[in-house]
Amino acid sequence: MKITTGRGVIMKYSVRSTYHLVYSKMWDFDRKLVYYGIAEVLFSAITPLVGVFMPSLIIACLEQQAGVQTLVLVCLSAFLVYGVINGIQTFLENRSSTQFILYRLKKFWSEMFRSTITRDYQNVEDYKTQIQIAKTEECLSTNDHGLEGFCHHNIKLAVNLLGLTLYSLVIGTTNIQLIGLLLGLSVIQYFIYRYAWKKEAATMEESGQIVRSIWYLHKETYNVATGKDIRLYGMRAWMAEFYRSLIRRLEKIEGKVRSAYFLYDMAGIFIQAVRDLAAYSWLILSLMQGMSIAQFVFLLGVISGFSTWFSTISEMISLLSNDLMRIGYYRDYTESEVVHAKPAESQAAAESMTITFEHVSFQYDQQRKVLDDFNLTIPAGQKVALVGINGAGKTTLVKLLCGLYRPDSGRILLNDRELTEDNREAFQKQLAVVFQDAMIMSVTIAENISGKNLEATDCGKVIEVLKRANLWEKVSRLPLQEKTYLGKDLNTDGIQLSGGEVQRLILARALYKEAKMLILDEPTAALDAIAESEMYKMVNDLVGDHTALFISHRLSSTQFCDRILFLENGVIVEDGTHEELMKRKGKYAKMFEVQSQYYQEGGEVYEFENSLAGNL
Repeated sequence: MKITTGRGVIMKYSVRSTYHLVYSKMWDFDRKLVYYGIAEVLFSAITPLVGVFMPSLIIACLEQQAGVQTLVLVCLSAFLVYGVINGIQTFLENRSSTQFILYRLKKFWSEMFRSTITRDYQNVEDYKTQIQIAKTEECLSTNDHGLEGFCHHNIKLAVNLLGLTLYSLVIGTTNIQLIGLLLGLSVIQYFIYRYAWKKEAATMEESGQIVRSIWYLHKETYNVATGKDIRLYGMRAWMAEFYRSLIRRLEKIEGKVRSAYFLYDMAGIFIQAVRDLAAYSWLILSLMQGMSIAQFVFLLGVISGFSTWFSTISEMISLLSNDLMRIGYYRDYTESEVVHAKPAESQAAAESMTITFEHVSFQYDQQRKVLDDFNLTIPAGQKVALVGINGAGKTTLVKLLCGLYRPDSGRILLNDRELTEDNREAFQKQLAVVFQDAMIMSVTIAENISGKNLEATDCGKVIEVLKRANLWEKVSRLPLQEKTYLGKDLNTDGIQLSGGEVQRLILARALYKEAKMLILDEPTAALDAIAESEMYKMVNDLVGDHTALFISHRLSSTQFCDRILFLENGVIVEDGTHEELMKRKGKYAKMFEVQSQYYQEGGEVYEFENSLAGNL
């Protein structure tokens, strides 16, 4: 079964399967949630009926000329019963609100997190997957819609169905024709509401995209990093107008939706008038024919509440359709058949690694091939510099080597073993990679280095690698030393590190891992040439006899390497030592000579690789 809207199929999962998914997980998570939910339905349906019955009970006492003592006792008893029932209902509602939040966070958010963190990196990076993630977050990021809305709306639907049944039984025992009329009018009202909701459903995809765009602008506005460019490049007016244009588009869509609901409201007023005219006419006629005032008051309250039950049922069915759609997005993402990382297989750790690329080809989507029949061997213990202008394929090659991407064809071997999905994680344990955009978390320095909580971190080892990375001198002067927080997201006493200090921290992380191969993917791009050269020399001393791959588009730090590879358009066009390549006077030598003109002792490097592309 597929649920559709005016825009076509939006869900491929049956209603039954989704209900089974949500409530079977709820049963596994905390079966008391189910029991309390049933209790909430019962008490929420009974409470209004008790409230309607109380005035008629008091009037009945007056009609029977009961004494003051009896009247007071009846009133107190009625209010006590109503208060207890209403109190239990309130408690159950508040409990459900809290527990459903925990259910959403502990069960579904954790599953989405696990699905993402174990998913193949190449799949996560894909644009379509990013859209899936955004839609899945819509399902799990609110109390009112998606998963949690589904739980709340089901309780309200059950409450109103039970209430409608009880009210129908009450009215049906006195006038079966009236209950038929009331139900018929309510059905007409439901279909008008359904028409309005379909109009809204037809705009959900477009309005959802606009809302995601608005949240993107919000995020960029609050982002400290982008705040500098916004101010310095005079982007405030442009961004403000962009924001207003999105709001105008959203208002236009909402205007069309509101017009449909206005038609529903007008029809509801007319139907309500017909319903009241019929009901009150019958009640007044019955009163004239001998119906007691107490019964009149009771039935009047029941009939007045009847339309509310049915209107709410219509609303809940529509809201549940929206919730089912959002849960469908969640299931599309978490149940999709994608490659997930497999547990690392045990293997003996080699002292160093030999890397081999055999006829490897790779391309992004339908773009040109970044690597085409690429071949390369890096012997164990060799230190290799991979250089070239931006877009040459350096970072792509690194991601292939790390197992983050899969080759379209060919194979990658590490110590003569092909890198596959089955052994990828085992090989990754032997790699230490320092990327330009390396992750720094707002946790302690020690946890940033070890990737574990403090209890599982070897702080002695942390101090050792901080010393080797020339960062311990600074850290040792901090009050909490390696237990100092970075950033202020989790601790207001957190500190900020400079660009060079961040790179040393990331290097310490790589040293802590004790990997057999080190890869540096332009981690010093934010540093000046002198600082970069010092960093690479320090790294060279730390690497020892392990295999190392240094990626850079600056050439000032390549001279200590055993071998330099000049990459252009995914092809190695030059291969040799610094001295050999300089003697050839080829592309490497030209780039080195141009860059060297801008090196000044203690100064900065101004890079012109992109402008050089046409001259090399």
